[in-house]
This record gives sequence, structure tokens and C-alpha cells, in this order.
Amino acid sequence: QSVSQLLFWRIEQRTGDAEQEGGVPQEVMEKLRQDVHAAAAQVMLAEQQLAAVLGALSAAEVPALVVKGAALGSFYPDTALRQYGDLDIMVPEAQLDMAEQALNSLGYHCFRSKTWWLDHFHHLPPMVRESGGLLVELHWRLDYQEEKGRLPADALWARAVPWIVHDQPALQLDAVDAALYLCRHAVVQHRAHGAFRSLCDLAQLTEGWGQGEWETLGQRALNYELARPVYLMLVLAEQVLNLT
Repeated sequence: QSVSQLLFWRIEQRTGDAEQEGGVPQEVMEKLRQDVHAAAAQVMLAEQQLAAVLGALSAAEVPALVVKGAALGSFYPDTALRQYGDLDIMVPEAQLDMAEQALNSLGYHCFRSKTWWLDHFHHLPPMVRESGGLLVELHWRLDYQEEKGRLPADALWARAVPWIVHDQPALQLDAVDAALYLCRHAVVQHRAHGAFRSLCDLAQLTEGWGQGEWETLGQRALNYELARPVYLMLVLAEQVLNLT
């Protein structure tokens, strides 16, 4: 996903006025401005879709923990600065079938065979609906059983924090767990390929952190064997984004 919206916002913050772009060519600023407007519209539709999904899960009494893009957007000054291409929601494993049925009631269906998919992934096949919108992935954990550096689902649920999306209650990872998962996902699963988006996320997640949050991140990284992915992402963030 594009980071042009964040770039526009940063330029505006540095100059105090997007019209006084401080040497940025006029045509570049205009393109960035158009990207911001388009992103705002896309995120608004995505949030409406997410709220509908959360409403269906709530009606079925299935707890919902929103992860990845949609949840990361809440750490940005404006959610329009963080686009995402699908909706990722973790539900208790025992209620996975109930969650799928709740989404079926909204017109969603898995677009691939569950039998094969569940043997290879830790979420249901992406769910689509004929009316369009983003894909929805229902997870019951956020990693693979055989991998090192696991994030226990029960611990993530225990530390999850309340969140509201268009008046619909939900949960999201606490900030430290979100940072841990971000680092793990970027390095362990994607080998840091295309990590710039994740580095921007990490910078937003940790903005304003004090000593307590950093110490908690370090301790959890050691506990979950994620010290190397976290260290790598922090070094990259320091070098690329001057994160300190």
C-alpha cells in the first residue's frame, strides 16, 4: 500500500502549510494531495465494511480482535494515512465456525477449499462477497505452530484493549504486542521484503513511548524469542526514519 498520504502529512507538518511546500514541486504536491483524498474515501468505506463485520460477530457473540492494517491505522494521526488491502480479524479457535457463519449471513464466502487451506495456514481462506469490498480473513492465531518466535494467542487475548469502529465495539492488540507482531510479520514471514510500510507503522506505534514501554517490548521479545526480528526492525527504523 502507498505511503504517499503519510508523506504529504509529514511535509505539511514540517512546513506548517501544505501550500508552502518548502521546495517540493507543485505537481508532486498536487499528486500527493489527490492520493490523500482518494485514500480518505477508501478508508472510510473500509471502516464501514469492518463495522458491519464486527456487528455480525457481536450479534453471534463471537469476540473479535482486529489486527494488522485496520488496527494499525488507529495509531496514525488520521486513519486515512494508513490504507490496507484486507480485513484481518482474530477470533477464538473454538468459535471459528460461528464466526464464519456470521459472515455468511452478510454474504461472505470462502473462495478456496477450506480442507487444503487449513492444513497450510492459520486462518480461513479469504472470504469475499459478490457486492465487493475488501477480503476478510478470520484468524485463530497469528503464526505457525512449527515456527520459532511464537506469540501465544491466549496471551494476546489477555492483553487486548478495547477499540471502537463506527460505534461497533472490538478489540485490538495492546501497543507492545502490536509492535512485536509487526516486527515478527515483517521479518519472519516476509524476510523484510517491502518493509518500508512496516517501518512507518513501527514509527507510529512507538511514538511517545517512554522507558516502560520500551522495556516491556524488550522483555516480551526475549520471552517469545523475537529479539532478533525486533532488533533488526528497530535498527532499520533508526537508519531509514531516524527513529530513536
